[in-house]
Amino acid sequence: MLRWTEEELTQHLSVFPEGQLVAIDAAGRIVGSASSLIIDWDDYAESAKWSSITGYGRSSTHNPLGKTLYGADLCVDPSARRHGVGSLLYDARKQIVRDRGLKRLLTGGRIPGYVQAAREMSPQEYVAEVVRGRSDTQFSAGEWPNRPRCGSRAFGRPRLPRLRDAASNG
Repeated sequence: MLRWTEEELTQHLSVFPEGQLVAIDAAGRIVGSASSLIIDWDDYAESAKWSSITGYGRSSTHNPLGKTLYGADLCVDPSARRHGVGSLLYDARKQIVRDRGLKRLLTGGRIPGYVQAAREMSPQEYVAEVVRGRSDTQFSAGEWPNRPRCGSRAFGRPRLPRLRDAASNG
């Protein structure tokens, strides 16, 4: 998972401020974030990797003339999970797609622990092993890592767009 630096966040904001989202709870705590950029999907193969699509996380591939909103990152603080924060962030991304008349929202995901097994099995095989509870996989199905890893140390509240608290329905 990612930990954005202040320099990287500043870059994201300078390239596409409207695509950088933060969810803040009623107490003013940052409980979630999402980073996005616009791309021309025709510029990439279906097998393109996150690093090439995002310019290694710098959003240097942002193309305001593109028709795809690419969700580069999304995280929710573990204490705020299952309270609609992730849905709030995805809804905000969908609104960007509608407001800009884009064709699609495209996101990807990472599989915790898979990097250690990648040389030995496919992603599908790894997930199947985790679900089966195999002891030699890094996590069992009920033990996926439950700690914030993306952005939690780097966000500066004054410079980031704010979303209303999911619990306030606003």
